[in-house]
Amino acid sequence: MIFTDWPLLVQHTGRVTLLDPTGAHKKAKKERSKIAKLSMLYGEPNPLYERALAAHVPHNERFGYGMYVLREKTLPGYWSKPAYILDQILAELASPEDERLEWVVYV
Repeated sequence: MIFTDWPLLVQHTGRVTLLDPTGAHKKAKKERSKIAKLSMLYGEPNPLYERALAAHVPHNERFGYGMYVLREKTLPGYWSKPAYILDQILAELASPEDERLEWVVYV
């Protein structure tokens, strides 16, 4: 699949981006997948990386996965990645047990 309109595939919400161009993740709240993907992409804009992330969109739509992308560096060195993953896991643990994700996949 070729994404000719790849910038339109990303919705920005603050420092985290939700890759969900159709809003399927919001529409299917009752049937929310127990799996979500996490990734990070910040620094100088790079269309190749954006297109690589956009390639996840059809897979996410098909299986109802949410995908969250950290868009800014939050800590010095390489600490942003573990801090971001831990932040997402703690947010899930704060949710009611029947609404929690079972898997968080980092890509």
